[in-house]
Amino acid sequence: MTLINTNQGDQSESTPLIPFTHSQKGKFRRKATKYVRSFFPMIDWIPTYKCQYLRSDVIAGLTVGATLLPQGMSYSLVAGLPPIYGLYSSFIPLIIYAFFGTSPHLSIGPFAVISLLVKQSIDSVLPGNTEPMKAVQVAITMCFMTGILQILLGIFRFGFISKFLSTPVRNGFNSASAIIIMISQLQYIFGVKIQSTNYEWYALYEILTQIKQTNLWTLLFSIASVLVLLAFKKINQRLKVIQVPGPLVMMILSTVLSYTLDLNGKLGIQLVGVVPKGLPTPSMPILTIDTITKLLPPTIVLTFVSFVSSVAIAQKFGEKFGYSIKPNQELVAFGLAQLTGSFFGAFPISSSLSRTAVNVEAGSATNLSSIFNSLVIVMSLLFLTKAIYFLPLFALASVVIVAVYNLIEVPYLVKLWKSNHHFDFLIMLTAFVGTLGVSILFGLLCGMCLSILLTIYKLSFPPFSELGKNSHNEFLKIDINTTEAKLLRRCLLIDVGVPLFYGNVLELKKKVCKLEKNRNSVSVDDGAQGISFVILDFNQVFFVDATVTNTFRELTNDFHKRGVSLLLCDVQESVRTILQKEGLLQNGRTFSTLKEAVNFAQISLSDSNNGNLNVQHC
Repeated sequence: MTLINTNQGDQSESTPLIPFTHSQKGKFRRKATKYVRSFFPMIDWIPTYKCQYLRSDVIAGLTVGATLLPQGMSYSLVAGLPPIYGLYSSFIPLIIYAFFGTSPHLSIGPFAVISLLVKQSIDSVLPGNTEPMKAVQVAITMCFMTGILQILLGIFRFGFISKFLSTPVRNGFNSASAIIIMISQLQYIFGVKIQSTNYEWYALYEILTQIKQTNLWTLLFSIASVLVLLAFKKINQRLKVIQVPGPLVMMILSTVLSYTLDLNGKLGIQLVGVVPKGLPTPSMPILTIDTITKLLPPTIVLTFVSFVSSVAIAQKFGEKFGYSIKPNQELVAFGLAQLTGSFFGAFPISSSLSRTAVNVEAGSATNLSSIFNSLVIVMSLLFLTKAIYFLPLFALASVVIVAVYNLIEVPYLVKLWKSNHHFDFLIMLTAFVGTLGVSILFGLLCGMCLSILLTIYKLSFPPFSELGKNSHNEFLKIDINTTEAKLLRRCLLIDVGVPLFYGNVLELKKKVCKLEKNRNSVSVDDGAQGISFVILDFNQVFFVDATVTNTFRELTNDFHKRGVSLLLCDVQESVRTILQKEGLLQNGRTFSTLKEAVNFAQISLSDSNNGNLNVQHC
């Protein structure tokens, strides 16, 4: 055995180096293996992959690919980019996510709301731009920055940020974004051309001023396309086994009609036009200080929205199928997908709830389905570019409109009001109006800030309920409308019920003093008067700050002068440690449960007429 010299002085010669023991080496190896496995989730599912999974993954991949093909091009149009870049964004990122993501069902790729954020960012950096390639470079740069930011957030374990976008904020933001997206597609529905603008209401005004120039054939075909897509949605709701890819069928039909009837030459209907054949050539995004500075704020917002939405979708299906999502690893996976994709012409992406649902319904078993999904896009780029030339723009716009109208959550807003969630109603309405009336960034920040402020407000004025005891020895809140719970003789029981912090601890002090004063001024059932014990239930208190400890010191000193004992129950270990260091438990007693605290108080009262005990910590 190697001994360590504990004598003072020079120990460099007398103390030999202690080598790693077998147990230490094993522990280090296990930690290293755990870290590697967490960073490369495919290590877990590839060795256990079964042959029967392959059929399910192939079917799911081809089915989702058939949906992603039209949606990718359509959402590229929403971003103000040539449709081909929607396909570039739909194959490399999917392959990367398949190896690094933790959800076997999540379908990633271009998404309407993210595409709108890209469009508004491009318009802010290049106001009045008419050169598509300049817009493409800005979008690719934004994808590169988003990837870097997501990787850094994942490495530094910022996955918890997914909790800070509440459902009312997200729904209000998405509802307004859906309306903005629909407005942006009206120019293709009516067959008119408008100037690129960052203000959707100005775009709507331009469309209305050109209403007389509407191409009626374009409008008729657009209405027909929307009706066809809605019909396929109804059919898919009834078909539980097989899902018909409505957007793909509609786009094939419109492309055939465009080619056979020469819709562009004879009727003036706008087409996608020339599409480069083959896979994109890898290239470095163009980075300049000016562009990075201008794109940083919207990139931060995009990163946040993209990640939060994706984790929410992944967790929803994870709970359904019994697997867990690792938010930090999801950040890394999305970051690597976006970073790699930016070298192949991709713009920022996210996940889609509708495509993920299709993936699940089609029977996806593992992440391998995403690779088969990307193969559909690769085959299209290699062999279908000539056909895509004849694809009418109204078909892409119709796909977008039908896809996003479900994002308008009016029923949810009504439900919030009817169920008396008035604060949440106000939060959603604020996010909606701010996004629709000003900008996406403004609406999102307003919704989040209001959500945080109202949460702080509710925490600052909690009820701090008084407790009583019923005939079954259960502790219940005292309700003036019921006599089931009775007050305890000379004991005041209060359920703190919320985390304590500087914003609400004074309210607790006021509540305790008010209840004590009321109890001292009236007689209870047994005729006794005067409170001797105040018992606080700390079951929801996980941390206390300096203001809380100072307030408790004042309260304890005041009680001690008047012969009242303060008892605490169900105190978390972290809170107990802080209170001990502050010296607040030297003359106080804490208990594991409320029942123990009450029993102690009642025994003390029976032993002493005054009950004036210096409570000690045990």
